[in-house]
Amino acid sequence: MHFTRKDQDKLKQIALAPTGSTGWRDDAVAFGASREQDGVPVAVAVFQAFTGREAEFHIAMLDGARMQPAIVASMLTMSFSPRGLNLDRLWCQIAVDNPTAQVAAIKVGFQIEYRKRGGIAGGKDAIVFSMARTGTGQAAAKHPNDEDADEVSHGR
Repeated sequence: MHFTRKDQDKLKQIALAPTGSTGWRDDAVAFGASREQDGVPVAVAVFQAFTGREAEFHIAMLDGARMQPAIVASMLTMSFSPRGLNLDRLWCQIAVDNPTAQVAAIKVGFQIEYRKRGGIAGGKDAIVFSMARTGTGQAAAKHPNDEDADEVSHGR
């Protein structure tokens, strides 16, 4: 995979539809992942709403690409790395009616925080997730229950 921050306007535009976003904030920063052999983008991660060392995280898989653990891990590592965005915490909102994305978030180390009424465009409810930088400066490891999504805790 090849990762880039070049052409921010294009990357942010590409990520709008797959993430369901109606637009990005002025502080949004995007990173694209593309195949080395042909340069075709397969994913775009957008970070926005920076407050201190925290930010909102959105990831768009493009043209039917599957969410590959290596892509997500690279984006998360970059977000927490002092050579990347150097964040301490990421936040994301996932529609309540998208359990596949919710389980994927838990598998890569996000934790459920709360339900936000009307949190998604169109007035849908969202589940808010967070991930904190660990002591090693890397994203959290796989969730202990990642083999059995039905046993994942649904709140705290």
